[in-house]
Amino acid sequence: MNSSKDKVNSKLLNRMYCCLFAFLLLSSVSSLCSQAAAASQNVTLTLSYSTPDNYMPYIYLLNVTASAPITSPVKLYWTIDGNGPFENTTQMVNGFYERDFGCSNPGNWTLWLVWAGDEQYSYSQSNAISVVGDPGGQPFEVTSTDYTMYAVIVAIVAVVAIGLSFAYVRSKSKKK
Repeated sequence: MNSSKDKVNSKLLNRMYCCLFAFLLLSSVSSLCSQAAAASQNVTLTLSYSTPDNYMPYIYLLNVTASAPITSPVKLYWTIDGNGPFENTTQMVNGFYERDFGCSNPGNWTLWLVWAGDEQYSYSQSNAISVVGDPGGQPFEVTSTDYTMYAVIVAIVAVVAIGLSFAYVRSKSKKK
């Protein structure tokens, strides 16, 4: 008798495990679908510019606004007469980004902004704008600032200042 009762309990236990597995599987799938649906929300990036200074006509004030309050890294891309693209990574804060942009090279510049997206919003690219670069400018060159030289200069100045202060204190103590 125990064997038929054990078979019934075993079948019931197997059914419970199957139901539990199906519930967990459906929960996982629904959570993945809801995350994918949330990430598919669109953000519109709008890029505009102005020339803030009449004396420097090849400096542009770039303004980017997003249709959502995103705070995330964004990439500014540009081409010069079709060459490039060049890029600069920066930070958008609360759906807003602003910066001065100097077009030191002659030619037609095209600029646009790209945001990679996140868990809530999908990838977005702004409209492209075209501006004119300085006809008297130097050839464009991407450079990076080397702060090592500044650190060495500060260290030398600090060592000299400390040495002079010790020398001053020592000369005062010898006079006494």
